[in-house]
Amino acid sequence: VTGLPKGGTVTYENNEQINAGTYKVTATVSQENYNDKILTADLVINKAEAIVTADATQTFTYDGTVRNVAATLNHPETGLAYVPQQGYTNAGTYPVSISSEETDNYLSASKEVSLVIENAEIEGVTFEGGIFTYDGTTKSISIAGLPEGASVTYENNEQINAGTYTVTATVSQENYNNKILTADLVINKAEAVITADATQT
Repeated sequence: VTGLPKGGTVTYENNEQINAGTYKVTATVSQENYNDKILTADLVINKAEAIVTADATQTFTYDGTVRNVAATLNHPETGLAYVPQQGYTNAGTYPVSISSEETDNYLSASKEVSLVIENAEIEGVTFEGGIFTYDGTTKSISIAGLPEGASVTYENNEQINAGTYTVTATVSQENYNNKILTADLVINKAEAVITADATQT
């Protein structure tokens, strides 16, 4: 009530509300020598805005574990829903829709984010050169420490003739960047042996 006369008092019914809604409030104004004056008015509390806070792009490096989208909601009246799901394991870019439903006191909200899991680097692989002597058979060198589930392809390997060959090894594995290594395959010339009796008569 505004404009309350001097000496007047007021009592309220259905006032002082917290939750969203429309409330009919009754005010009774009393003053000695006057009839009570009863007034009504609407107290309207609109629903608050729900805010989903999350980085638009969330980037991780593959490590074999589930990586989850991180998000928070500015109120406790409901939880967040993730579509198609919150977490992924394999490398890739995943669009995730985050949303919260409308509640008693908050509006609904949604946000689109990208969960990016980058390829990891292959570790522990070595590729060392080899030195051989020509003997007419195929010579080759190979990767050491190849991880389980990885594969390797070679270029310029498996040589027969004498020479120095630069061999390229490409190690591939799902969820990892290809690792490219080079090493020298060296085939030395064989010793030529002339066989003959020193004295022939």
